[in-house]
Amino acid sequence: MMEKSGTKKTKLKGSDFDTESDNSDYTFTKIESKTIVGYECECFVSENDKRKITFYTTDDLPVSFNQIFDSNSKSMPKGFNPDWMKKYAENGLMMQMTFVDKKKSNNSMTLDCIGLEKQTFQ
Repeated sequence: MMEKSGTKKTKLKGSDFDTESDNSDYTFTKIESKTIVGYECECFVSENDKRKITFYTTDDLPVSFNQIFDSNSKSMPKGFNPDWMKKYAENGLMMQMTFVDKKKSNNSMTLDCIGLEKQTFQ
């Protein structure tokens, strides 16, 4: 379960999160870890002049995080250390993400994992 912080409702378009055109401008930094709903999470910050994205990821769950970049380090943005993703190739889940749009503050948001439940899908 994820929860979005804030009370404002906003309409977001996929293009608001299109980072493909400015990937080369991003810096990537690993910062201090923290525990979220009982899982130790590493933190990474991705930032350029338009956006700042802070995300906490754990590898304590049997979920693949590798699909984000299609298991291909060539599709990762310039400056991103592919070794960070290797750790999450088999198990990994983003537990918190803060997206700050420096140009359109209405697009800024925080998503928090507030719980995990096992579900059967058909």
